[in-house]
Amino acid sequence: MPNSLNAALTSGPVSSLDHVRTSMAKVSDPAGRASDSIGPGWVTQVIDALVRHYGSVKAMAISLRTDPSLCMREFKAGNFRLLERADGEALAAFAGAVHDQFGQLRNPRAQGKFLIAQLRSVVDQIDQLLEHLS
Repeated sequence: MPNSLNAALTSGPVSSLDHVRTSMAKVSDPAGRASDSIGPGWVTQVIDALVRHYGSVKAMAISLRTDPSLCMREFKAGNFRLLERADGEALAAFAGAVHDQFGQLRNPRAQGKFLIAQLRSVVDQIDQLLEHLS
């Protein structure tokens, strides 16, 4: 072997990595489960409802005047801006899927949180009314 190659293969001193600490990374998953829901995430349910409405991913993409892979990539990322091009029936399917996921609170913890929020809102309204009367 030539000497220049031997010199390139030799390694230098390695600095210590003892100061490096690992930490958990936050993962953002719009298609994942909500903290108070059971089952597939809302994005997945909305995509399924839209595909059922159009009949296939290809038909959905053609109707939305876009590429099927781009359409699915956008939707899986939670970006539904392509629905600005959708007809009323598709928007109704979208709204229905969102309502199915969030409209009826099936989980007792979620329903409790919802009722507490409503109660706080009513108490705030009463406070404002009493302040107005003073």
